[in-house]
Amino acid sequence: MQKCEHLPSFLLRVVRRALLSIVCVKREEGVTTISADSALCTEESRKSVPGFKLFEVDGWIFGFVGMAEVPTLFKLFIRDYKIESEDFTAVDMTELIINFADFMKEIRPEYDANHGAMLMAKRDKVFVSEGLSVIEVKDTYAIGSGSEVANVMLSLGASTYDAVDKACETNIWCYWPIETYTLGETTEHTISGRK
Repeated sequence: MQKCEHLPSFLLRVVRRALLSIVCVKREEGVTTISADSALCTEESRKSVPGFKLFEVDGWIFGFVGMAEVPTLFKLFIRDYKIESEDFTAVDMTELIINFADFMKEIRPEYDANHGAMLMAKRDKVFVSEGLSVIEVKDTYAIGSGSEVANVMLSLGASTYDAVDKACETNIWCYWPIETYTLGETTEHTISGRK
């Protein structure tokens, strides 16, 4: 675990509000690839927790950036939520986010869906929500604090792994190892990179 005590106190407070971490996606030639870092940051430390922010549920891959409690509580919420995967649209994802926000408000009344971002993917469908704004991704997209670097890397033709690796090099809120899902005829899952 790496201590973050060298950071000024005003920057530590940013941890509670920032879209921490990096999740990015690339779609090409019938294959969708999603990569994410493994950083879990608190006000006091940063550690690597693969599988925390990028995970699979019923054939869908979900990736989160933002507050650490959100992916954990989403896993609880999604157990009872039925996704109609054959004709799922951006409007359906918006409805999912609104239902999840209602679920979260029962636990944390101050929860605001606009303070986080989520990626949701199957082989032939990828959606990204930043707050309640939902788009269908046709090529590449990155969310989170490392997204500026990752989007540049992706636009230059880099893989999602390389885009996340560069974000980990340049952004304090992103950290190795890198977790990747490749969705094609089958789903492959790998965890690799510096620690």
